[in-house]
Amino acid sequence: MGKNVRKTEGLFTLLLILPLLFALWFPQPASISHILFIGNSITYHPAAVEQYNWHGAWGMNASAAHLDYDHQVWAGVAARQGDVPEMGIIRAVSLEDMLTTSDDIMAYEPDLLVVQWGEAAPYDMPQEEWDTVYRKIKKAAGATAVVAVGMWGTHEIRDKEDKLRIAALNAGILYVPIRDLHAPRTAEMCAGLHLGVCNHPDDSEMAALAGRILAAIYGQSTYLPLVHGKGDGTVPPK
Repeated sequence: MGKNVRKTEGLFTLLLILPLLFALWFPQPASISHILFIGNSITYHPAAVEQYNWHGAWGMNASAAHLDYDHQVWAGVAARQGDVPEMGIIRAVSLEDMLTTSDDIMAYEPDLLVVQWGEAAPYDMPQEEWDTVYRKIKKAAGATAVVAVGMWGTHEIRDKEDKLRIAALNAGILYVPIRDLHAPRTAEMCAGLHLGVCNHPDDSEMAALAGRILAAIYGQSTYLPLVHGKGDGTVPPK
């Protein structure tokens, strides 16, 4: 049993460093003027007071817009290059949503495309359909650098996560795993929150998620988020 545990840990370590190896040939734009995020409620969720007691209009469970992962990636890119890029967000939850994003991607013409999707996909969705989603995105993006964010949640999503990872790699897209950043929820963590909100990344997890994406984009082993609860998120700190 001990040997199996070590093998599993070794495999998981390999999955964590794959983005860094992939980044050796990942197209890193010299200057990023437009960043486009495509994602589900982790990326953006409009206010849903009656359903979830959620009053925000940003990545769910972040305490403010500038503390969700996408605004922190945006701020990190701006701080690194010294110019503030334009930021766009497309909310995509269903498979149909994902399959109809091509025109929006081509119209926006991003220099960096970050795709965070899959938690709500059917568990029995075949690998071929996962491949179709990410190949279609890559085709629409053209030479644009594309990042596929992994699954958020517990070990129960592992099978779907594997399909997403394979689809991203098959399409030539940089894959960034994040499942290990998910912390088990306690009663204290969920105090005053709807369970549906609480199961999303909190401020510290959003920061860790952003840091991992930035590390993968720039081929670094670590990249500390640059936003720590200061400012309103409208202009990243310099």
